[in-house]
Amino acid sequence: MSGGLGPGAESIDRYDMMNFKRARRMGLDFPRGMVGHLESNTTVSHPVITTGKLPGHLPWGTHVMKDVNGFLGPRGAFHSPFLLKPDVWRALHRRTSGDTSLLARIKKVNPGPTFAVAQKAYAAWNYGGPYADTIICLGSAIKDGPLKDLHQTGRKNVPPPILNPPGNRFYIGATNDWGSHQEVYPFHGNSFLTGEDPDRPGGDAWVGDVVEQIMDRSPD
Repeated sequence: MSGGLGPGAESIDRYDMMNFKRARRMGLDFPRGMVGHLESNTTVSHPVITTGKLPGHLPWGTHVMKDVNGFLGPRGAFHSPFLLKPDVWRALHRRTSGDTSLLARIKKVNPGPTFAVAQKAYAAWNYGGPYADTIICLGSAIKDGPLKDLHQTGRKNVPPPILNPPGNRFYIGATNDWGSHQEVYPFHGNSFLTGEDPDRPGGDAWVGDVVEQIMDRSPD
């Protein structure tokens, strides 16, 4: 392993994260390793993982990108990847990654449906790229009605059991920040934490639960 363990490798010791400590002890350290990033930016890291390309071969390398080739409009204009629409993400992936992306290569071997699941929208879209048939992630908090303060669930071709009935266990709490409001990366409800409601587990448990539902209903 190297230092890319989340918001900060120091969090492992600060919060006494026992499982991460165990992984660190079992892993390898490359103090002179290089990943090709201009900065530690998870927006860039997700497509790096799924395409095998360094950021220099992707449309963006940091929080601001210069559209040298004019894919999005006038040549040389600057854009923030955070403001790109999902269809634009997918179009850029198709231009720069083509059939080298992980899902495209999987489809060559098994033409069945492909899925990308993540808590964050940009993570799910970047993992899925243009080749995922289904993309599932958490949305913003529902503002009113009986499902107020629960995360919306959605994005592209979400299987009905994930969405219905409204308010099922995949709709998890969205408001408790768990005392993190002053942190650089505050928590948004149970999006990254399991939470205290055993009937609506969030965080990685939510992702695993969604994946299990998909596998149970899509044997191919």
